[in-house]
Amino acid sequence: MSESELVAVLAGNDLYVVPNPMLCTGRTTKRKRCRFNAWPQDCGEWAYIVSRAGILYAIDAGPGFLSEARVQRCDVHTDTPAFCTPEIEPLDPQRHAFLMYPLTDEWRRL
Repeated sequence: MSESELVAVLAGNDLYVVPNPMLCTGRTTKRKRCRFNAWPQDCGEWAYIVSRAGILYAIDAGPGFLSEARVQRCDVHTDTPAFCTPEIEPLDPQRHAFLMYPLTDEWRRL
């Protein structure tokens, strides 16, 4: 993962973790990583997801997000060689526990 902030994304029924900003993984003509944003279009709204593990603040991106995000390319570098691999990964509740907030008594009563 890059040194950017990590955010959770709900894509269909699955949760993923992506860097924010999610930069293009394409290689420029100067053999450096592209610095353009690679978020898919119409990404969705922020939403709270409440589970037994805690409360997760995630972008509800819809099922189409995953196919575009897995490529992680900007409009300029769709066909160029890769500088690095895409950084999207499935959410692991243990490894990504820092993204979840503990449930309070207030949330448990819902």
